[in-house]
Amino acid sequence: MNNLSQRLTLGLLLLLLADIIWIMSSKLINYVPYKIDDYKKPFFFAYTKASIFTLYFLVYILFKELRKPCGNQTNYMFVNFDTIENNDDDDDEEDDNVFTDETERLSTASFVPIKNPSVTSGTESDDSGTVKPNNKVVRFNKVAEVRHLSETEATEALMARLSYAATIRAREICRLSRQLLNLHQTAKLAFTVAPLWGVANLLHQVSMVYMEQTLVSVVLSTTSFFTLLLSLFFVTPPKDRFTVTKLITVLFSITGNVIITLPDSHFSFSEINVGFALSLFSAVFYALNIVTLRSWVDHEDKLDIILYFGLVGLFNVLMFWPLFIFLHYFELETFEWPNKQQAISLLINGVVKATLPEVIWLWGCLLTSSIIATMSIGLTIPMSYMLYGISSQNKSDYERFLLPSFYLGLVPTTFSYFCLIWLTYRFNYNQNEYNCLSRCQRKNLIRLRDSDAEQAESLIQIHETDKEV
Repeated sequence: MNNLSQRLTLGLLLLLLADIIWIMSSKLINYVPYKIDDYKKPFFFAYTKASIFTLYFLVYILFKELRKPCGNQTNYMFVNFDTIENNDDDDDEEDDNVFTDETERLSTASFVPIKNPSVTSGTESDDSGTVKPNNKVVRFNKVAEVRHLSETEATEALMARLSYAATIRAREICRLSRQLLNLHQTAKLAFTVAPLWGVANLLHQVSMVYMEQTLVSVVLSTTSFFTLLLSLFFVTPPKDRFTVTKLITVLFSITGNVIITLPDSHFSFSEINVGFALSLFSAVFYALNIVTLRSWVDHEDKLDIILYFGLVGLFNVLMFWPLFIFLHYFELETFEWPNKQQAISLLINGVVKATLPEVIWLWGCLLTSSIIATMSIGLTIPMSYMLYGISSQNKSDYERFLLPSFYLGLVPTTFSYFCLIWLTYRFNYNQNEYNCLSRCQRKNLIRLRDSDAEQAESLIQIHETDKEV
């Protein structure tokens, strides 16, 4: 139970940190001397953001310490317990053979030279190490015979020295390490998810051309709704499955975000049609992305996040470069290299708003659930209003922070988020309690059956003796 609560707490802190980085990066971008407002190239901007993710692949190749499983783990954490359990059945047969040769359990002999073969030993010697001539002298051999214990016997000896808590912990870590996706499996997952993430990223950038950023954020907050609906069609972890309570909570949160941004929205009907459609499809593809990932990975220890994001960026670079030719040929987005100032702004925006918070957010998502993670995206709306209202010197930002609609929408947004956290916490608690209860019941049933068998045998024996008498 402590492990589940700790994982949930850490995941919530990581999601909050990702939201803070997203909000602070949006504010810090305003202080960059080179703006990209005159560079309306949404596809180029999305492609640049995806190409920055390839830096993680270079980090994975260059820094071996960041790979999973880490090299600083102790050896017993990667013991193959399946071989131990299989060998337990043969212990009785081996114990019956009293004349078992102990050398069969050892490896072939190997001879290792001794560092100081000239050292002698006698019964009496002085302080200088010289031996008296009248005493017998023992001379050591120059090499030593070395035999290694077999891996099975060494594993059993190692596990026998561990405490019960360490054994349970070692079994869990060993199980997760065996389920860790290797390079081929991670590449297959990244290849499946990369087009979904790339399309969602592109639609998000294009929608910001037709609609305000606040409205795009509101529509993007519907990702939690689509994630919950798609969990009906995908095999997801139990925490991510659809329930009516979660649906009401998600709709309550989206309603709060709409109430917050409604007084500050200025748009025309034609623009809202195009921008709203693009943002909505972007939310759908983001939901497909996260649900597909969660159907593959149900625990954070099963995925190397650095390798995963590096491969996603690499596949996006290889898949979407032909769109440059297509868009330029049909004059939908003419290809044009940015100048030096625009390139610096693109690089800063992509690094600050894409690389670091995306990794932190995905880590928090794997620790908590996909519904909590996608709902945390909607928290950036009230948090940004609070930040701009407190720190901004603009009077309009402060007045917008004091509007009653802000507090009217803040209540359902925060309440639904904490309500969903409570539901997830109670699910973990009940699941753990159910597992413990089922184990106890199973043990009690076994004990009752054994006692019944003993009583039956004793009754039969008494009945037979009565007949003989």
